[in-house]
Amino acid sequence: MSRRVQRPLMPVVAIGLMLSVVVSMVWASQAGWVQNTGDSAVYEATPGFPLDTKLLMFNDLDNGAVEVRDQITNSVVHVFPSGEGSFVRGILRSLTRERRTQGFDDNKPFELRAESAQRLVLLDHATGTSLLLNAFGPNNVATFAQFLDSTVLEPSASRIQR
Repeated sequence: MSRRVQRPLMPVVAIGLMLSVVVSMVWASQAGWVQNTGDSAVYEATPGFPLDTKLLMFNDLDNGAVEVRDQITNSVVHVFPSGEGSFVRGILRSLTRERRTQGFDDNKPFELRAESAQRLVLLDHATGTSLLLNAFGPNNVATFAQFLDSTVLEPSASRIQR
């Protein structure tokens, strides 16, 4: 004779309910109904005048280096030799992928903006993406801060080192 084993129903219902909530939240987020309001790298730029700003073009060179060029003056701001500047390369790879996904070309500059002594933002006006670089830590902020002409970020040297 075979006996039928009765399993508790509560864990199965709990798992199903949890999966439904997760799938619903992902769907609502993709639909634009839910937005991240935490301390995130994606940042809505504050209106007003920034302390410093620069339009930058990033070019991959044949030797594997990345050239940072001021779009207004067409002067070279910095060159990362092959194998260096991994944070800058990672940010640009992500932003470039987003541009291509949305059908934009790579010929538009990025805006680097110091909104205050504690806020350094990288804006992509093509896609509308704004990244608060401070969310990535002081060493990574310093990597981008070196592209600006002014020293507006130096008063907060304890948080942002140049």
